[in-house]
Amino acid sequence: MKLDTSMYIPYQSELDNRIFSTHNTTRALTQRDRLLAFCVELSEFVNETRCFKYWSLKPASEHSILLEEFADGMHFLNSLCIDLNMTPVFEVSETVTSLTELTLQVIQASSQCIDALTEASLSTLYEKYLTLGKACGFTSDMLFDSYLKKHQKNHVRQDEHY
Repeated sequence: MKLDTSMYIPYQSELDNRIFSTHNTTRALTQRDRLLAFCVELSEFVNETRCFKYWSLKPASEHSILLEEFADGMHFLNSLCIDLNMTPVFEVSETVTSLTELTLQVIQASSQCIDALTEASLSTLYEKYLTLGKACGFTSDMLFDSYLKKHQKNHVRQDEHY
C-alpha cells in the first residue's frame, strides 16, 4: 500500500485552522493535546478490532466502523505532520505480525514521539500505524475515502459547537 500524505494536508490544514480560530488557540499550544488525542483514537480503534480480547468470542466491529476509527487517528497524525512541515509518502508492505503486536509497535512509536516529536519519530509512528491499517485490510483508497467522510463530519461537529 502506498500513501501520499500530500492529498490529506490541505484538508487537515483547513480543519485545523478552523478549530484553532474557533477555540482561540494555536498549533503550538495544542501539539501535545493532539499527540494524546492520537493515542486515544488508537485505543478506540484497537478496542473495535478486539484483537487483544482473548477471553471473548465476539468478533471485531464492522469494517466501516474500523475504518472510521482509523481515520480519526489519521486526522491527528496529519495535523502533527503539518506542525513539522512534512508530507511523507509511505510504502507499506505485507506483514504476518498479529494485530496485537502491530498495535504494541504503534504504542512504542507513539512513546518516542512523546519523548521527542521529530520528523523521524513521526514518520516511524505513521508508518507503523499504516501497517496496522493494512493488516486490517485497508487500502489507500479506502483510507482516503474514510478520511474525507470523517473530515466532513468534523466540520459538521464544529458547526454544531461539538
